[in-house]
Amino acid sequence: MKETDVREEILLAARSLFRKYGLDKTTMSDIAKAAGKVKGGLYYYFPTKEDLFYAVGKLEMQEVFSFVSKSLALKLTAAEKLSTFFMLRCNKIRDTLDMYPVLLQESGKHLSLFRRLGEESISREVDIIKELLETGVENGEFFDMDADKRDHTARAIVLLMRGIDANHVIEGKINLRDLYAKTLTDIFLNGLKRAC
Repeated sequence: MKETDVREEILLAARSLFRKYGLDKTTMSDIAKAAGKVKGGLYYYFPTKEDLFYAVGKLEMQEVFSFVSKSLALKLTAAEKLSTFFMLRCNKIRDTLDMYPVLLQESGKHLSLFRRLGEESISREVDIIKELLETGVENGEFFDMDADKRDHTARAIVLLMRGIDANHVIEGKINLRDLYAKTLTDIFLNGLKRAC
């Protein structure tokens, strides 16, 4: 069996266990058993359980951003793409909360690990939004802005979304779907549209 196949089997087994039991209660022995491997073999691919969790997080991100890219490619305008991005992101936050309830309770214990994954996700989101802003400027949908302004705007949008996400996780009171679908999309798109 190829190393990439073995690694993927380990990742999928670990993801399933992390979803069910969280990071703290999942052991490398549990993962080895679920993957049908010997425990020592896991350490060849992942020196620590935290390294394995990080790899699972990266796998999740790759799957999400691949889906986002394919979905955005189906839209014609930058405004449609931006609106679609907001909705896909909202759905992903909701799905993550549903799939990883135990991990959310543990997130404070593993702050540096979650922060590392979060920073990488933020970087990818900023890049996506910058690209959408550039497309919108180039095709005349959005007002003219230079590269620095697109960068600052993209970062502001992502940080605003992250703040709303954090409030939702902590308080659980905000209906993300309504907020993203109606309020934020309208604010961003109306603020970015070129005056006729």
